[in-house]
Amino acid sequence: MIKSILAAECGSTTTTAILIEKVDQTFRLAATAQAPSTYRSPWNDITLGVQEAVKHIENLVKRTLLTPGGWPITPQNPARQGVDAFLVICSAGEPLQMLVAGLAHDISVRSARQAAAGTYANVSQVISLDDGPHTPEERIQLIRTHPPDAILLAGGIDGGATRPVLEMGQAIATALQLLEENVPPVLYAGNRELRPQMADILGPLTALHSVNNVRPMLNADNLQEAQQILEQKYIQQNMPRLAGFDKLKNWSQYDVLPAYKSFEKLVAFVGQQNSLNVLGANIGSRSTVVVTQTQARLHTTVRSDMGLGQSLASLLEQIPVEQIHRWLPFSLPPEDLKNQLLTKCLYPNTIPTSP
Repeated sequence: MIKSILAAECGSTTTTAILIEKVDQTFRLAATAQAPSTYRSPWNDITLGVQEAVKHIENLVKRTLLTPGGWPITPQNPARQGVDAFLVICSAGEPLQMLVAGLAHDISVRSARQAAAGTYANVSQVISLDDGPHTPEERIQLIRTHPPDAILLAGGIDGGATRPVLEMGQAIATALQLLEENVPPVLYAGNRELRPQMADILGPLTALHSVNNVRPMLNADNLQEAQQILEQKYIQQNMPRLAGFDKLKNWSQYDVLPAYKSFEKLVAFVGQQNSLNVLGANIGSRSTVVVTQTQARLHTTVRSDMGLGQSLASLLEQIPVEQIHRWLPFSLPPEDLKNQLLTKCLYPNTIPTSP
């Protein structure tokens, strides 16, 4: 029976540790602590930040939670050393850099982008028939010049367009043939009738996953299966790139999950337990997660290019600094505000000592 839980959230800037204990048949928050995340230079080991945060908790509760070697003690022993379960969630991994391809920017491409927004992913490149690049050569060059982590190919409602979708697949195949290494996987989420042809075109060149059409009808989306595959891509492909991740994974008997999954479950729990429609927003250093829970559905949107630390430069490219400046309770020239925000982007762990 689990009576104590130690959880760690490894963020892009900060690592948070939480101790939960069962008291009088009710789980209660016993302590929480934070430390800088350490997956980057000069530490290059994500577990060091976890250990530092847990040591702060040890000092708070006057209990031993780690072995002399720094591993969490599980299960809890009769001397109240350790915990019964150790859990990890993580948002420190670099987001998937994605290329989205489709026929119409406002139809299939929009649905594909919404599917990509279900996990930590940046749509850094887009190919569409109406917005371009318009020639096969330009599309091939785009992929060759900036190879993405994954390609999401959509287009054509079920039973709809075939030729332009196949031509898009052929252009992607040609580009993949020219890549010498790191050939990105392709997720096909277009006209389901073209799955056999796409398997012939792309299957021999890369890992191809065919899923439900993200836009099966003009007036309906179907994003869930594509989102699940992209989430698995992030978990299997990007999270393990973190320095020290394999060691961290071995500390727990449970899978390491993306951090937005825990927030998603929290919002869903609040809505379901209280029969409420709930909107939740989690704004981090690199990413912003918005979750809605209604009686009809649970919907999650992840923006990996919008945060209040590491992603501030990207945020300022999308939002004029004047829109932020108007909310300041003190006088500061807009250019000075922009410089301070960009400094925060470079040093997200620092706290200003003056306005």
